[in-house]
Amino acid sequence: MKLEKKLFFLFTAIAMISCNDNQTDNHRINSYPMTIGSTWTYDRTITDNYYKSLTSDSIVSSDTLTFEGTTWIEKDTIINKSKVMVFKSNENDFSQTVTTTNYQLIDNDGLKLLANSYSGYMLYSSAKKSFIKSTFYVSNKGKMNSQSQLNSGVYVFSTPVLSIKYPLTSTSEWTSVYALNIDKKVIGTDTLHINGHEYICFKVLWKYPEGSGYTIKVTEWIAKEGILKRETNFGTMYTIDEHGDSLNKFESIECMKIKSVSIK
Repeated sequence: MKLEKKLFFLFTAIAMISCNDNQTDNHRINSYPMTIGSTWTYDRTITDNYYKSLTSDSIVSSDTLTFEGTTWIEKDTIINKSKVMVFKSNENDFSQTVTTTNYQLIDNDGLKLLANSYSGYMLYSSAKKSFIKSTFYVSNKGKMNSQSQLNSGVYVFSTPVLSIKYPLTSTSEWTSVYALNIDKKVIGTDTLHINGHEYICFKVLWKYPEGSGYTIKVTEWIAKEGILKRETNFGTMYTIDEHGDSLNKFESIECMKIKSVSIK
């Protein structure tokens, strides 16, 4: 029996609701919130637009899935003699919870990801309209920034990943080295509004290396209160059955939106 499956990775970045253009060339952000107890709550929406057939360019139906999540700084700890802050995220849907933990630090370069772990991922069955929770662990065979297992489910990058370069200005550019080198560049500023609060953010565009096979387009909105919005267009994708055969052709778009921010 064929089962349509899609893999949704839990990202710890969080998002904002709306934005207005507000070019501020002199704006500058010097650091990321790193205080224990700081909390971000968010919604993450995935919209899949299905094409008529594997060879068609006509969209005939759409599915929208919404997840609720919280990211918070739980504590500090030591990994490989470096003091890191433990950013933990829980995301829920259909009474299931997926937990992600990122171990991050700040140095003279900026915010860096030293290690991470995942409790699992969710497989979505389009046919049954339900989620199946399965165990997943990060591969330690990264091509350009390998990860080694520290203990059960925790993986440490051989070189900490520069997630955000500080100070962050209108001309900032840097490279985040994961399994691939992802170039990041500030492309403008926006003012975001939520619950009566106004946040000035830099818009950061991710660029995957040419020839990598990835057509993903990612834009982040970063304020002094943290990463407040992320939009991801995964491009054209395919659902597959248990044998690896393609079932459907679709485009997938993800939007993460913050609901509240509490910086301690």
